Amino acid sequence: MLALIASVASAAVCVSATLSNLTITDQSPTIAYSPSRWGDSAETWNVSYTGNDWSTFSPGNLSQGTSSHYTTHVGATATFGFKGPAVYVLGTGSAGDYTVTVGGEDVSESGGIGGVLAQKIGMKDQWWDVVVKVTGSGGVNLTGMTFSVNIGNDGSVSSTVVGSHAD
Repeated sequence: MLALIASVASAAVCVSATLSNLTITDQSPTIAYSPSRWGDSAETWNVSYTGNDWSTFSPGNLSQGTSSHYTTHVGATATFGFKGPAVYVLGTGSAGDYTVTVGGEDVSESGGIGGVLAQKIGMKDQWWDVVVKVTGSGGVNLTGMTFSVNIGNDGSVSSTVVGSHAD
């Protein structure tokens, strides 16, 4: 008769949530573009890439480089939702050509300084809707969004097996 004896020692540690930043590009399916995701930039959002020279366009060089969504269509929007305490909307545009709202509050920066169209930090850790809206014909270039999320739950327990023995 074979006896199997196993002893397991474990350590339990109380942990708190960890704040982490996540960045999505303008290509993320979590961003809803209106009137549409792709088309003529005078009528809707248009995707382009830094590695493409449109004068020598061919299917073989499509999607090379860093992408961005651009439009001059007044009323066009890009909408994104997240749960967390901070968000940075990345891109470029001129003051007066766009607004960015977070939870309905206008947080637009003047002209997308340093590649940031808007930012909102120090918010409650809850669900937020972010809306980029084109308000002038100068154009808006959206490259992505960085948002902060809490990973893990305050007071959650992490267990680690530190040893085992079987006979």
